Amino acid sequence: MSGGILDYDGSDHERHKLIDEDGEPMADGLPGLRDNVHPSAPTEEEIEDHVVAPGEPHYLPIGVMYQGEWRELADGIAKATREQSLALAMYLPVSLHHVHVGEALMEQMHPDVVREVGYMPELMFKHTAVAVRQIVFHSQTFLRGMIVPAMVRISDDETERRVRASTIIYTSWERDVVHQSLIDELRDIGELWVPCHANREAFVRSGFPADRVQVIPHVYNPATHLATQISWPRGSEIVPTGRRFYHIGKWEPRKNQHGMIGAFLQAFTPKDRVSLLIKTHGWGYWDDYPNPEDSLEQWAQDEKVVANGWTKKHISRVLRIVVDRLSDEQIADLHRENNIYVSASHGEAWDIPAFDALCAGNSLLHVGYGGTEEYADLATEFCNVVKIDHWMGPVHSGYNWESGANWAHYAHEQLIEAFQKVKAPVRRVHPPKFQRFTRVFVGKMMAGRILTIVEQVGGSDAVLKLSEVGSFG
Repeated sequence: MSGGILDYDGSDHERHKLIDEDGEPMADGLPGLRDNVHPSAPTEEEIEDHVVAPGEPHYLPIGVMYQGEWRELADGIAKATREQSLALAMYLPVSLHHVHVGEALMEQMHPDVVREVGYMPELMFKHTAVAVRQIVFHSQTFLRGMIVPAMVRISDDETERRVRASTIIYTSWERDVVHQSLIDELRDIGELWVPCHANREAFVRSGFPADRVQVIPHVYNPATHLATQISWPRGSEIVPTGRRFYHIGKWEPRKNQHGMIGAFLQAFTPKDRVSLLIKTHGWGYWDDYPNPEDSLEQWAQDEKVVANGWTKKHISRVLRIVVDRLSDEQIADLHRENNIYVSASHGEAWDIPAFDALCAGNSLLHVGYGGTEEYADLATEFCNVVKIDHWMGPVHSGYNWESGANWAHYAHEQLIEAFQKVKAPVRRVHPPKFQRFTRVFVGKMMAGRILTIVEQVGGSDAVLKLSEVGSFG
């Protein structure tokens, strides 16, 4: 060994030379390999002699495919998909797939996402018993592609029938009717899962068989849920003083942040100990719905707002609109630093920020059409919950939804009164009845529905095979 370079002797040394004795690059390739630089064409016998590299065996004989938008760290839909799949994995073997073909490599994703989903994207089965596809759909073409992949569509009718019968679509809805073409596309699937009873009623009202629509609630893990840790495990005496209202959501007519701002300014005066923080994003052009800047400008000129003593300076002191992207920890800080969550929405499938607010032990002002109906009443023993009376009326035309689609409407004066009525908590307590939304409970519910479908399609033997495989949850 000389100068840190491993030396070779004889022909082996010559074989590894990259330059000749004059210091020039070897003209004909590496010594000892020159005969292989321009190999002769293969013979017919060599072409016919197939040699296939050994493949990677399937890790498990049977399991459940779970497909959805799960790769983005901070996206609400992605978070929900990860939580639901992890809950199911406590009971059955689950392989996690993305909606789009050509999934990103694990090393290209955020480390926290990779850590959270663990082994599931890498798990392989010889046979998929059931496919759960957690999606939000707006067209028949997209829905058909998710239910019946292209490779199945070119197969025989019996194969397509079995695939449809073994498919679960898990979706969210924010209105009271579903287009007939979508119902027709869904009709032959194994089951339809939705997060709330209002969603179930919308699909049944539109013609989907009632016995195949299941309410599967949004799931959370108290051990890692940041909002829960504010009030967990025995409650917290640390509550911000005054009434600190807040809201988290995309700026759009359905969420009605515009009406929320006006009701807040009309309900209080600058002398009241109140504030309103809105964390939002993603506004575009909507007919009859201003962007955040225009909303503030309009309300600052409102007759009642001016009569209450508000000036632009006063408004800027107590009303803040945040448009920056925030981390999970920063979102948890919003729940910690405020104490009354406002959901003035016309329709929600679940409303994750409102749920998180109650997990943190905060109070809730809500309309109650859709998701919040599933859990708000379970928190009233410990949290102050004020619900606004509503009636059903036409959705905003800008969504281009079904003709005749309705969502919740309410009088603006009722929103004002609700702002005045709701109280901040004196102590933060995590609602004990929320245990029905934990991974243990919801995962068991999901697994039970899947085994029912497996039995319907493949009989009791198929159920036994899937049950005996085990899980890694």
